Amino acid sequence: YRLIDVQYQRTKKLRKDKRLEATIYDPAMPVYTAWDIGYADNTAITFYQVLGDKIDVIDFYENSGEDIIHYIDVLKSKPYKYETNFCPHDMDNKELISGRSKLDRAKEMGINFKVIPRTSSVKEDIDYVRSQFYRVRILEKTCAALVKCLDVYSKKFDKSSGLYMDKPNHDVYSNGADSFRYMIMSLKMINDSRGLKDFDPFPNLGGGSGNWMS
Repeated sequence: YRLIDVQYQRTKKLRKDKRLEATIYDPAMPVYTAWDIGYADNTAITFYQVLGDKIDVIDFYENSGEDIIHYIDVLKSKPYKYETNFCPHDMDNKELISGRSKLDRAKEMGINFKVIPRTSSVKEDIDYVRSQFYRVRILEKTCAALVKCLDVYSKKFDKSSGLYMDKPNHDVYSNGADSFRYMIMSLKMINDSRGLKDFDPFPNLGGGSGNWMS
């Protein structure tokens, strides 16, 4: 039961509407990033530009087993002019050995983040992403792995009941899809900072966990 193909029905529409593009990056415009932080699994970073009420996804990076230093180096190695980096709340969790959070360590390396507000409903998060999908274009040649994540992102199957749950399955594709989710969640914050009101409010703020998989 695929969230995109069955529930979202969006990646096929992106291709049909010719929104999986060959060239959309504008070097004159700032770049934003949205992170999903992995601990025992992948860390995924989505790179994007916001033009009015439209979102151009220009790059994607994913890896596992690497320290935060590695991902900061990846950011610095790219030719982009960064505006803001967005992350989930758990990036502020203190590390057991160092006593510092990944946010603290990133700041020491000159990279600051804004934390995406926590929401309390996974289903509402999914509905929110679906409602904003029409705004998105994706640079396919640099984001093929992200498109794959969105294509195969699936609901969790409950073997005891034989039913699919309203929770995503946590697998190798979920971190990329989560970073895409955080990108969508950042859009209102971006345009609020510009004094614009092009994006809908966050769904169901004020409780629960901001992690898509919670």
